Amino acid sequence: MFTFSSGKIINRHSSALNMNSRLLSTGIVSRWQIYLLQLIVIIGFSLLPVFFNLPYRVNIFLSWEGAYRLYLGQIPFRDFGMPLGYGYFVVPALFFKLFGPYLFSLVYAQAFLNILTLLSLRSILHTLGVKPANVLLAILVMCLTFTFPINFWPWYNNSAFIYGMFGLNMLLLYQFSEKAKWKWLYLIAAGFFMAFSLFTKQDFGGLSFAFGLLLMGYYAWLSKDFKSIGIYFLGYLAFLALLIVPVLPYDFLYWFNYGQPPHDSRLHPFDLANSIVGGSMEEKWYLLLIGLLAFFRFKSFKELFLDKREGTFFILTVGLVGMAFITKVTSRLPADTSTYFHAFAFAYILDSLSRKQNTASAAYIMLAGFLTLFWWSGVFWKYAGKFLNVSQEKESSVSAQQSFEWALSDYKAFENVYMPKATIAGIERIKELDVVQRKEENLKVLNMSELTPLAHELGYEPLVNQPLWYHLNIGMFDQQVDEFKQKIEQEYYDLVLFEDIPSLTEFYPYEVREQLMEDYELRDRFLAPRALGDSYIEVYTRKK
Repeated sequence: MFTFSSGKIINRHSSALNMNSRLLSTGIVSRWQIYLLQLIVIIGFSLLPVFFNLPYRVNIFLSWEGAYRLYLGQIPFRDFGMPLGYGYFVVPALFFKLFGPYLFSLVYAQAFLNILTLLSLRSILHTLGVKPANVLLAILVMCLTFTFPINFWPWYNNSAFIYGMFGLNMLLLYQFSEKAKWKWLYLIAAGFFMAFSLFTKQDFGGLSFAFGLLLMGYYAWLSKDFKSIGIYFLGYLAFLALLIVPVLPYDFLYWFNYGQPPHDSRLHPFDLANSIVGGSMEEKWYLLLIGLLAFFRFKSFKELFLDKREGTFFILTVGLVGMAFITKVTSRLPADTSTYFHAFAFAYILDSLSRKQNTASAAYIMLAGFLTLFWWSGVFWKYAGKFLNVSQEKESSVSAQQSFEWALSDYKAFENVYMPKATIAGIERIKELDVVQRKEENLKVLNMSELTPLAHELGYEPLVNQPLWYHLNIGMFDQQVDEFKQKIEQEYYDLVLFEDIPSLTEFYPYEVREQLMEDYELRDRFLAPRALGDSYIEVYTRKK
């Protein structure tokens, strides 16, 4: 996708060697040199994914569909329903406006969010007085554990944490901006980001807001500035009202999941206890080290919490580790969306160990940087193998072998995205169907598959007054299943795509498939873009 000049690479390598030589000769790295290294790491890791072709990711169809509907001007909860808020789709929709409604535009959107995430981490740690070299190492850890390995594509769990992190950053800027004249604006901004986080994903958003209240309560107790809590709380309520009130007439209270039927609560006490007591070894290991460091550094809890900087840093770190205990239960998929705690815990431990040490030496930065990379070497080792097309596992089944024959297609909506060759061939056959070739202006398509970008590719507009996605008992319910069955009986749809996933029998509703088999004609069946190779997309049209 990109061509690199070998001469430029050599020149850059020589410049890097010269820089390292200067660092070693002086032994001291200036603050501005460290700041430059921070920005290089932030921008480098964030933009790296946009220079590669990427495989189609499971469930990314949901991100595309929501962003595309906003891009078209459809109104959430009026034109489509979903159990979470529309905050998640705002940034991807903006990038659709900038780069077009293509899958890879989502990668650009996530690169932008990753840059802001790492800049926010940098701001938080600098506000807390962490030494620049340790901030650099913490940024590297965040890259290796949160932004780089899992955040190539946007996802609502990660986005909700990112917006909550922006809110925490605003709160800390307020608390440590002693002489700023308009610092109360930080509280208003914090209220906005916390509300936006809740309207992206409820668990991350609610926990972030509550955690912000805890930090503000500690600050108010220490500084006697109790009005700041009220400003933060009222700002939060005001922005929530701006987000919710306009969509209240559109069945918002039915779709949005706050634990009411037909929704269920995502947090069960036994699951939480099992996660904490029976697992979460990394989180508990961090808490052990943080507790021991606090015990040996301070004579009492009173001494710890009377120090504003130390008390805030301790509460922030322990709170984010504690938040990971909960979110890994309430947001199980994908399993690694709660890895944000590594960077904060690492920064706290490193800061505690090096308070009286000189961390601005070239030797310290290079040694600590190397050991940090070695600590998380599995991250880039795994991706290095993928980028070099090195297969680490051999599949024996025929279907699995077929699923790993992935290639790039000529379709603009899927540009730079690998899919199974069988999927690409299936898309081509869909485009050759008579019902598609007629180029009907209002082609009615029910797309219960992961190929939602076909809406742009085939030129149809997603139908309104239906769920955003079709996960039974999560994104849709029995009422919607009955409505779809009734419309199929009436032959309302011109084209229907249904994804058969035998290992996930309660994802796409099989009652709809049974109705399709009765009233529509099965025209095609081809491999879905999933790595396991055990799911198929079925194509239905009206019976002739």
